[in-house]
Amino acid sequence: MVPRFAKPGRSFKAIALYLTHDAEHATSQNRVAWTHTLNLAHDDIASAVDEMLWTYRDADLLKSEAGGKATPGTTKPVKHVSLNWHPSEDPDRDAMIAAAQSFLAHMGWEEHQVVIVAHNDKPHRHIHLVINAIHPETGMKLDDGFEHRRAQAWAHAYEKQLGQILCAERGKPAEARDPGMPRPAWQDMKDKAERAAAAEQGRAPYDPSYLAKTDQTKIIAGNEWEMLKQQQKEDRLAFMAEGKGMYRDLHRGIYREVREEVRGDWAAYFAAKRDGLDFALLAEIRQGLIDRQKAMIDERFAQASAPVRAERDALYRAMLDNQKAERAELRTRQARGQRSPDLFDRLYGPADKADRGQAEPTQAPGANDNAMSQDKEAKRRDARNPSADAALDRFGIRRGRAKSERPAFRGRVTAKAGPRPSRDLASGLVGGLLSLFGSIGDGLIGGSSPRQERQEPEITPFDRFAIKRGRPPPDAGEDKARRDKRERDEWQAWKGKRDRLMDR
Repeated sequence: MVPRFAKPGRSFKAIALYLTHDAEHATSQNRVAWTHTLNLAHDDIASAVDEMLWTYRDADLLKSEAGGKATPGTTKPVKHVSLNWHPSEDPDRDAMIAAAQSFLAHMGWEEHQVVIVAHNDKPHRHIHLVINAIHPETGMKLDDGFEHRRAQAWAHAYEKQLGQILCAERGKPAEARDPGMPRPAWQDMKDKAERAAAAEQGRAPYDPSYLAKTDQTKIIAGNEWEMLKQQQKEDRLAFMAEGKGMYRDLHRGIYREVREEVRGDWAAYFAAKRDGLDFALLAEIRQGLIDRQKAMIDERFAQASAPVRAERDALYRAMLDNQKAERAELRTRQARGQRSPDLFDRLYGPADKADRGQAEPTQAPGANDNAMSQDKEAKRRDARNPSADAALDRFGIRRGRAKSERPAFRGRVTAKAGPRPSRDLASGLVGGLLSLFGSIGDGLIGGSSPRQERQEPEITPFDRFAIKRGRPPPDAGEDKARRDKRERDEWQAWKGKRDRLMDR
């Protein structure tokens, strides 16, 4: 089970029209399997949307009738959530509605108005929940604090209740999970990998004399050329896919290195945010951290990918030369009237294979309780090729989050500067080349050098604005229950102030 949240919207009608029609053709409804409503007087979607709209417009009246205090309302009352099952699961309509009700109850939104739309345009079963953020009786906005974390907790409990854990990462402690990558950083990594792979493929010369020979008059000879052409094309595509994976892994490793370096600055930023710093200063500090982190990633990726790209260019050139030799050999054999059965062996397997033509047994869908998590682990670890691992090891890129104790205070964490042992690489010509790569890697991860220039301390936005980092120590005479209640009240007061300023 994978719950996904879309950005809050303003128009109930727009999201309803999109969900109840096909994506490409707004007049057809082929992808809509069924619809359902909760806490609404109408099952008709148009009438239900109108009811949700008037509930939002009467929010102030509902607050006064319920005896609540008049507070500024939200301008985005449309909450859009999708619940997605694994492709091996096949729940019926009643089971999907029950899952939606269980999700809403866990989130504390079971009393809000909801329109459920089920689609059948994907390989997996999924439903969309259009939720009115305004309560139909109190007029108050729903509580969406930490909604992603709460939704993941519900999804893990839901899979555990069904007896089939498909995502084991959710059941691990927070410190033991493989840290994910934020969407902007993931998109940036994807774009860099695609551009690097495209540039690599663009530099590969195209051989215009690929089939520059006399026309083949025999069908067998023509088929041999087609088979060789197909096999060589698959080899080139596999090489490109391998390179794309290497660049992706390289960027991921650099991102994790940079994230660990700026973790202390982000901790100080969030501490200042909790202390109620002005929104304009918070926005300036946050944007400065994002720009600095992105600049560090771009610089290190450019330095690390240059030698990898040069090495792969040489490998690709060698592969093209080998393919050219294969074409020349086939041309010679055909001139002598000889056939090439090895092409059939490469395409279909050895001729003496006992089980040729027999499909291997496949595992039934859903047979493994941990299928989804194993697929993700295979893509992340087992599917790595040796070249990618060597590239990461060469530049000293660490995989995963470093095991370190969390500091007892909330504030900026500054690493102690000190020499690190340099890498002792192989000698000779190959050793010299690897030493060059290793020196670049030392520069990327902060390795030491014989001469270290003294650097002036950087004046951060925290020092410029005299931001108070961390929280004051708790009062020893105050019990835990009172302290928790006081902190919740302070958080709600700060959140209300933030919402009022953002709604202006």
